Amino acid sequence: MRWTGLRVGELIHLEFDCIRTDHRANRFIKVPLGKLYNERLVPIDEAAYQLITKLQKAATRKATASFSSPRPGGRPDTRSTAQN
Repeated sequence: MRWTGLRVGELIHLEFDCIRTDHRANRFIKVPLGKLYNERLVPIDEAAYQLITKLQKAATRKATASFSSPRPGGRPDTRSTAQN
């Protein structure tokens, strides 16, 4: 969140495959519909990209649609969990 300016609600609703690359090899996070009801692309640097790919590789369930780790029982993270 610190590197991208994402809101907590946006973070917990990121898709697992949230990284996009443009024709110049710039990388972005695709943020789903949010507070203003529009999708947006947030630019990320190499450090953020490395962190995201590390988390994706460590995920036990790649088939999950959400980027955040599911809680026991398969429920997604909540805002309070992400804030903590």
